[in-house]
Amino acid sequence: MFRIVIAVVLLTLVQPVAAASAQSASFTGQIQPTLAANELFLSNIRQALPSSDMDALAQQTAATLDIGEQLAQQLDQAIVLAPDDAARSRVEGVLTHTQAAVASLQLAQLETTADAARGRLDQARGEAQEGLDELRPFVLGLATPVAMPQALPTAGSLYGSEVATLPLIGMMLIVVGAVLRRGAALRL
Repeated sequence: MFRIVIAVVLLTLVQPVAAASAQSASFTGQIQPTLAANELFLSNIRQALPSSDMDALAQQTAATLDIGEQLAQQLDQAIVLAPDDAARSRVEGVLTHTQAAVASLQLAQLETTADAARGRLDQARGEAQEGLDELRPFVLGLATPVAMPQALPTAGSLYGSEVATLPLIGMMLIVVGAVLRRGAALRL
């Protein structure tokens, strides 16, 4: 009986940590490729900017728009896997900049002059740069483990889920104590 109680207690302690660790690993795997995609997105916008030929601008804008839409889709998927509110907020911020850049590229396709199209491309460049400036330190920071949390735990974070299991752990320890006490009383 004692072994069963200990096994239940250990499973109760390990399960929330394992689930949070798996979610964090899949989030990292989802968010890391977005850094390269964002860099490619920005690079393509910059390459299109100097062009003065409307046909060339239209072709480059269409190709860049596809990259931006794919990046927005990747960021949307990463939000769902975010391990905590801070990560979710950061990814949402990058997504907002990406969506603004995509909107500017869509407007650039509607422009009738090269100057107007380049103006829209410059808006897209600014938004893509803002997104990259937010994303780069975040993704690079995921690669280096942090020893101690820098802020209080947030709802739904690994630490929050551990705190939520404390009452259950307390109850399990009470049961273990009662079993041990009863076993000791029976021996006397």
